[in-house]
Amino acid sequence: MKNCLFKYKSHLATAFIGLCLVSTGCTDKFEEINTDPKGVDDSVTDMVDKIQSPLDNIIPPQEHRYQLWANLTTDIFAGFMMGVNDFGGSNNYNYQLRPDHCAQTYDDFYLYVFKYTSQYIPQCKELERFELAAMMQIANVAAILPVVTSYGPAQYSCVLEGSGTYYYDSEETIYKRLFQDLKEAVNWLKEFRDSSPSQDLLDDFKRADKVCDGDVDKWIKFANSLKLRIAIRISNAAPKYAQEIAEKAVSHPYGVMTSNADDAYDNLEGTNY
Repeated sequence: MKNCLFKYKSHLATAFIGLCLVSTGCTDKFEEINTDPKGVDDSVTDMVDKIQSPLDNIIPPQEHRYQLWANLTTDIFAGFMMGVNDFGGSNNYNYQLRPDHCAQTYDDFYLYVFKYTSQYIPQCKELERFELAAMMQIANVAAILPVVTSYGPAQYSCVLEGSGTYYYDSEETIYKRLFQDLKEAVNWLKEFRDSSPSQDLLDDFKRADKVCDGDVDKWIKFANSLKLRIAIRISNAAPKYAQEIAEKAVSHPYGVMTSNADDAYDNLEGTNY
């Protein structure tokens, strides 16, 4: 009985090894053989589709999220507008602060923007699609500014660098990093524009773009305007540094937003930034 069982196991093992060898032989160089060398790179196509979501969420496109993100929190204390519903007396404008309202700006950035941009920016760099990385990098800056303004120190560098530990950057550290991110993004966009990109690359850029409808010049103005905005924000804490940044932003060949025609907007929802 033991001999029969041993023979059965031996035959089973032999059959399994043979199956593995056959499987390996059939799938050897499968990807290489079945990939058209003149076809479209799926990884780039996928990325063009993927980055639309974080770009669409620089400002929450859904009215309920936007209400919690701004209207029932910072708008109140900045004097922009007030709500008419007292929510049973439990609300921020009665100074009975609601955690679900107060946390929305923070949550939206990390859940709907940074969660994706922190992955897609390095992936676009690997694909050498720096113009796509530039859009997300500028969007990243635009989306984190309300977070830093509202909450102060935030987790930024550690996420971008893939650190094994999480820590908070000071406001000064974040703002300096944002200036560098914007400068880098502007350089990428300028190089893209000056390279006389093919129509396919321009089509990719426009399809991915949820902010400026594929207009490279507008993206550069958007970035410069964000530099100016941050410079104004830090002008009391670091006046000389802020002045230097502001002057460079305004005097840049592409300049900053100066009219409604320069607006950055969501081309599906019609939301102006």
